[in-house]
Amino acid sequence: MKNEMDILSALEADLPKPPRSGQAAARRRKQRVKAYSGVGLKTYRDSLGNEIPLPMALGVIRRAPALLREVAELWSDQGPNIMAQQFTALHAVVGAVLDGCYVRQQENTYMLNLQVMIVGGAGAGKSRVALLDRLVEPIDRELRLAHRRRMEDYQRAQQRHALELAAWKQAGGKGDPPLPPTEPLPRSLMLADATTQAALVRWLAGNDGHLSLMRHDELSTLKHALDNRCGAFGDILKKAFDNGKHEKQLRTADEGYYIRRVGLATVFSTTPGVLKDFIGSYEDGMGSRIIGHFTASEPRFDHDLDPDAMALFNTRIEALAQRVEELWRALAAAPPGNSGNSGISGNSGPSGTPAPSGIPSAAEGGYFLALSDDQQARFVRHFKYLMQYYVALDDLGEEAVPIIRRRAVDARRILMIWSLCRRTEDLYRDSAGRICLPADGLIRPTDDDLADVLRYADYLVCQSVFMHRLVTGTANEPEKPAKPARRTPLEQLTQLTDVFTLEEANRVGKLCAVSPQTTKARITRWIGQGFVREAGDGVYEKTKLKNEKRKTSNKPQQR
Repeated sequence: MKNEMDILSALEADLPKPPRSGQAAARRRKQRVKAYSGVGLKTYRDSLGNEIPLPMALGVIRRAPALLREVAELWSDQGPNIMAQQFTALHAVVGAVLDGCYVRQQENTYMLNLQVMIVGGAGAGKSRVALLDRLVEPIDRELRLAHRRRMEDYQRAQQRHALELAAWKQAGGKGDPPLPPTEPLPRSLMLADATTQAALVRWLAGNDGHLSLMRHDELSTLKHALDNRCGAFGDILKKAFDNGKHEKQLRTADEGYYIRRVGLATVFSTTPGVLKDFIGSYEDGMGSRIIGHFTASEPRFDHDLDPDAMALFNTRIEALAQRVEELWRALAAAPPGNSGNSGISGNSGPSGTPAPSGIPSAAEGGYFLALSDDQQARFVRHFKYLMQYYVALDDLGEEAVPIIRRRAVDARRILMIWSLCRRTEDLYRDSAGRICLPADGLIRPTDDDLADVLRYADYLVCQSVFMHRLVTGTANEPEKPAKPARRTPLEQLTQLTDVFTLEEANRVGKLCAVSPQTTKARITRWIGQGFVREAGDGVYEKTKLKNEKRKTSNKPQQR
């Protein structure tokens, strides 16, 4: 046996080596893309040559709360760009169900709604954000069902009012007539993606004080549908970021709406060209309120999931949807300030020690983000540095100020979302497995979560600065060479030799900023005018008549 192995080895030594695997060679040629880290705008060229920011470091996702991490890991086989895209959109989706939760920056109070714009080329995988709707669809169905029940009660009240009105008339109409019932406004979590502004305002009025979620895949269609009917969709988005009031007076039946707090979270997906048309300019402040996220374009065709893998995906996302619904019910069960927390007074912590300044009391109702003095100082110091860094850039300057300030608000919102999602983990549950929430209504984040959210905020600032460069046209684009001035037919004819071919005429025409079609038409005209004659197949010769014409200053007819 050993002799046979030696013979085979000797034979194989003389044979040519097999070619290297094509997949291995492709892996060696594949561009190594670094992850985003630190501060500043860092971009790279994707596989189709588009410039986009570096993808987020996966360490931020791995250290995120289990609920957020497990949702993002559903797309772990799609690469870091898709995972970061889903992770960013996920914050807007989950934040939209956290009713009664607030953050404060300076004297302003904000709800947990985020406005996210997923940007990428056609076929870049932006449509995957639609799958995140499944996390909140059970909550939306329950809210819509409750509204349907209210409408049934309203219809029965209308019937009773009709009977009471008939009896009042039959009795002679003495006294005040019975008042008709008030129609309940619609209430839901998810707003329709095909709507007019009048319908949008009506649904926002029904959700007054509560959060709403609008997700749309075709941004241009939504913008035209809203602006062409009533206009000013950008005003609603701006008021939604600040959770300001919105008043709407409709002409039909003298109907009007007053929305105390607009809590609209959005997840839109679009292409760079449509994004430029949608934002237009940063002067009105809408662009700086949007969290942009750019997804790389990959020329890939993913395989279909087999039935077992698809069943596993559906099982995992349904289990995650149940955890989101559990958190939503826990927040709605007993909001602080309305459950008899008489032992808590003023800005005090659970042990009776004074809470940091700027934190509301439990009597105000709702849950508030409470940073310690050290955490607050670190947060402010971090964004002060970001402000100084980006304002110093030539293509940003003072336009960096609103971007940094509004990303600071979003960072507080994200930190609150992280801290609430931590409550779904075993560490924060009671012996019965129920989610525990603080009785004083103050949600205190950990130092580790604060550090990771600040890293994540750096990444979102990078994406927002790149979106600013894309919209305003300050990105580093190669300068286009100046086009040469178009020359007249006589100038082109003068530059030709006495005998020339069509190829030579086209080369001269290129220098004269003339297309080959125009050059061919000019040659035909020169022949008709006697300036040029055909000397052979594709060969032309200038005639003496041309010289005589030049002497008399008669130029050929221009085209």
